[in-house]
Amino acid sequence: MKWRYRKQEFPPSWYDYPKIISIILSTRKITPEAAEEFLYAHKKNFYDPFKLKSITRIVERLAEALENREKILIHGDYDVDGISGAALLFRAMDRLGFYVDHYIPHRASEGYGVSQKAIEKAAKEGFKVILTVDTGISAFGPAYSAKFKGLDLIITDHHEPKRANINSPKVIKKSLQKNFVKFEEDYKTSKYILPEAYAILNPKLEAYPDPNLAGVGVAFKLLEALYTYFDADSEELYEDLDLVALGTVGDMVPLVKENRIFVKKGLEVLTNSNKAGINALKFVAGISDGEINPFHISFILAPRINAAGRISHANESFELLITEDEEKAFALAENLQRLNNKRREEERAIFEEAMEQALKLDLKENYVLVLSSERWNYGVIGIAASKLVEEFRRPVILITFEQDIGRGSCRSIEEFDMHDTLTRFSEYLESFGGHKLACGLKIRKENLEKFKEELNLYASELLSGLDLEPALEIDGDVQLSDLKEDFIEYYRLLSPFGVGNPEPVFSLKGVAVDRSSIKVHRERHVSFWINEQEIKLRAIYFDGQEKLKVLSESEKIDLAFSINLRDNETPDFELKILDLKPSSNN
Repeated sequence: MKWRYRKQEFPPSWYDYPKIISIILSTRKITPEAAEEFLYAHKKNFYDPFKLKSITRIVERLAEALENREKILIHGDYDVDGISGAALLFRAMDRLGFYVDHYIPHRASEGYGVSQKAIEKAAKEGFKVILTVDTGISAFGPAYSAKFKGLDLIITDHHEPKRANINSPKVIKKSLQKNFVKFEEDYKTSKYILPEAYAILNPKLEAYPDPNLAGVGVAFKLLEALYTYFDADSEELYEDLDLVALGTVGDMVPLVKENRIFVKKGLEVLTNSNKAGINALKFVAGISDGEINPFHISFILAPRINAAGRISHANESFELLITEDEEKAFALAENLQRLNNKRREEERAIFEEAMEQALKLDLKENYVLVLSSERWNYGVIGIAASKLVEEFRRPVILITFEQDIGRGSCRSIEEFDMHDTLTRFSEYLESFGGHKLACGLKIRKENLEKFKEELNLYASELLSGLDLEPALEIDGDVQLSDLKEDFIEYYRLLSPFGVGNPEPVFSLKGVAVDRSSIKVHRERHVSFWINEQEIKLRAIYFDGQEKLKVLSESEKIDLAFSINLRDNETPDFELKILDLKPSSNN
């Protein structure tokens, strides 16, 4: 495996921390002045919610709705971010005395975005306000429909707004439908095309200190403002940070700035949650004991919450997160477990078929893998696309067609902005939306081949000169003496790890292994000890049997490793080996 070293933004010597900690802070672009705030992540460091544009207008409108006992329809989305965000708003606003109900669209029959069915429901049942979470920034038609029916549509979202780009006149012409949109500024300044809503809350629309909030994070900031307005007890709101952590980690936004605080504090609440649904889900998933970390959200809890929207209806997950009935919670959790098992089976079949298609392509001409079928479940293709990105280290678009209309999930790499790319080629698309690394789209079959051709011509210009070979990203090279420093207590503060703050990886070169200590476990894993320079460290290499010969025959080796903490043991950490090779210093 190739090793690639991350850029250190500041010299480690500038920090007042052990070298290992200083290297990590530097590669995370944390200045020495900001290091303490990053490490300790206090709630006191939350940004003022009133820095968000339009939030005062929204708070005053909601306060008016409360005073007049107007009905508010909370419109969520069918993924873990939209579900947890809708549940967060529902629980908190219900406590504040608002008259709230919820609506989450069906993924297959209604698709992504603000649902016209929700607009019809609100108008028919006497709602006055529709409050979205994690959706709406591209809801041009529904916004006009809501306004026509006398409904105040308040959009809270974190997805990329459509830019008015003077270099893309076809995009502008297609987006500018009479009465459907408005400009935040003259489009010649390359600002945004926005839905005609009552108000829009999106941290990407203005110079908010953290533009990378998840949808649930934007909802939390609105609630912070509401609690301030009503002089309510914010500690009550902080008890819902478990929901914020679920959506933030599940949506894979960078765990820095406010997101880091949301998740760090939210994991503490999640570990000791007082919510019947979360506790039932933890129990059914087999993680009811011990601390919850981002891994448990990403690979255990979020997939089960998402499974309802992918296979059935996301209302089941929403109900799980708001119920206080333990018996109902366990029934819902067990059903999510069954749905998740079905999701896995469908995902495996889609991945295998997509992989078969991909292997037939010339990768020198296909910098973006655009694959399609009429058999794939739209609710599952995004997961398969993510796995293909990992496999091929290039952007992937999976499209499932029903007659002449295809719906696709796009996943990308850091070097390729998918949302910007789709904006460039939106003349071939019926609709699209999302982020730099993940988008959804709708396309007519007749446009697919031309879209693929133009897309890959553009991608070849951007990616042809780049090294797309998978590599192990390493924060820095350390010496054995650096591992003798008292760094573990600071290291514990670096968590939670995830997008934007990955688990640190280091290299250690020219190490002599105690060959007598080498052991093989379960015919797969290898452990050994390093015992030199007055330091003795245990190392474990999961699935490392294939490197046994290198270990046994090399006088010295180079290691790439992460830190595996060991509570109540001496030493209090071990090395988790990620790769090793004969030392370049031999």
